[in-house]
Amino acid sequence: MIRSIQLVFLIFCALVRANPLVHTSVTTNNITESKTPDSFIELQVLDKPHHLFIGKCTPGLKELHKENVIVNNDGKSHVTAEIKFQVEGPVDIRCVRIMDEAPASQAYPQYLDGGVGENFVVIAVSTVYGKGFHFYVEILGHDLKKED
Repeated sequence: MIRSIQLVFLIFCALVRANPLVHTSVTTNNITESKTPDSFIELQVLDKPHHLFIGKCTPGLKELHKENVIVNNDGKSHVTAEIKFQVEGPVDIRCVRIMDEAPASQAYPQYLDGGVGENFVVIAVSTVYGKGFHFYVEILGHDLKKED
């Protein structure tokens, strides 16, 4: 059974400095287990980080944005989320690093859209039953306005 829910989530903006503004949006869905008594969910725990790297991170790139994205789960569902990071202004993203800060939560990021050559990036995140996620996101590239 799939139903939309509103999750309490915390987004910590860290060291944005005088960089362009960034808008982050998170869309989540809650997938609950079946109500039938003979249903079950089987998990296999792998405490390995699930990082996602987009583009090529080279020396000299400007830090356009970085933040922690944390979504908590009520412990009774799966969470899927679509997250969009949009950097305002004329910028050219060259590299995005998405670091799994809570490997035990077993959240899996996946690239969807944007990234290199754009001013936005969209990722999807899915979790195992009962877990949320915590990712540290860094977006690097060129601020085109300041380079003219």
